[in-house]
Amino acid sequence: MCNRKNYIICLFISALLLLTFLPVNTAYAVQKKLVKAHDGVKLYEVIDNPNDFFPSGWEIKVKGFTIKEGGYVDVDFDLNDVNGDGRSDLIVYLCSGGSSGATDLRIYDISKLSPKIIFNENNLMDYDKYNFEVNYVGGFKVSIYNPVMDKTYEIQLNPDNYKDYQYLSQIDTWLDPVYNYLVKDIDNDGKMEINAEQRFCGVAHADTIAILSTIYKLQDNEYKPFKIYLRDLSGDTYDITSDFVKIHSSTPSPWAKKAVDAFNLYNLAEPLFMDDYQNYINREELAMLIVKTYEKIKESFIEIPVGLAYYPYYDNYDEMYKDYIIKVSYLGIMNGYDNNRFGACEPVTREQMVVTIVRMLKLLYPDEDYDNVPNIAFKDGNKISSWAKKDIMYAYKVGIIKGSGSIIAPQSYATREQAITVLYRLLIDKGIIN
Repeated sequence: MCNRKNYIICLFISALLLLTFLPVNTAYAVQKKLVKAHDGVKLYEVIDNPNDFFPSGWEIKVKGFTIKEGGYVDVDFDLNDVNGDGRSDLIVYLCSGGSSGATDLRIYDISKLSPKIIFNENNLMDYDKYNFEVNYVGGFKVSIYNPVMDKTYEIQLNPDNYKDYQYLSQIDTWLDPVYNYLVKDIDNDGKMEINAEQRFCGVAHADTIAILSTIYKLQDNEYKPFKIYLRDLSGDTYDITSDFVKIHSSTPSPWAKKAVDAFNLYNLAEPLFMDDYQNYINREELAMLIVKTYEKIKESFIEIPVGLAYYPYYDNYDEMYKDYIIKVSYLGIMNGYDNNRFGACEPVTREQMVVTIVRMLKLLYPDEDYDNVPNIAFKDGNKISSWAKKDIMYAYKVGIIKGSGSIIAPQSYATREQAITVLYRLLIDKGIIN
């Protein structure tokens, strides 16, 4: 038991111990450390806390402007003429430091009054939409199935790397984010291409079984995917570009030509829309096609009460499509989102397109049986959203969608010519055009 003197000492020691373990709010002055300077461009580490292992952010100063980046463990830049205008552009490499080694790339045109972004992650292909399937098939071989082209590529593994490994059969689809960018003028046209490389992983991040390389080419001042290659570790390379890459073209695909010709003949689309047929269709464009088709079948224009003839959403749109959006919203064929956005410029997946078209059919032909549909076993049937399954089965039953073999690709984005073709088949089926 403590006497009075010892009691005071005990209290003092207890107070010290308590202070030792209490969280301490220490305010540090933000520090900026210059790590690179070249031709008037300066790169700084931003350090909020000197005890942190990595910088809290990065700043790039160029021509009086500051570009801020956060969440990266390392940043570097280069200056080179990327777009072929004879002036240096700013190329920024950003490393996340995660287990996948994910890397981002930004390219800025710094010849203007303020830096203009000409490449970032928004330019990248969204491969989640294409649903590669990777499976171990035995004999130290892996199959990579490409559902868009309905092709399978066989990759040979090195048996020496796996002879004592018991989990090969558990190899699954695992495509990492981009881990490396090469910015180089590949075709010697004076403009640089971008090669973005991703790993197909086996049993771990460190186990690379193949490389997916996507080549981006500058077209109309925007980087777009141009070539896609699958390369195994022995160097064997497959060109898997077809059907993935949509390059500017005023000519429809051969299978879509008849439908496109009919839509031009019957004025079933805005003339400015009838171009770039391999481009993804967006929501305002689909609204236009829906209204034009609906009015063709009804042989009359959609009339909206005066009090409802206004754009009911907060987001922007192309003025050419405003009335079409108002009409599809009034009919309930297409609706906005919870935050009162229509998402006019957002691309449409194939299943969204089908559901929208069947919703129109239910208004036009309410007596048809839309529930008694077959349960068709598509190869990628597990990718169809539950809310879309019945409408997709109905559309397949009546022949307005066909898919590619037994692949329906519900999560892939629909193109302009695909939407035109589906609506053309509908109009033929209903005897509206011939």
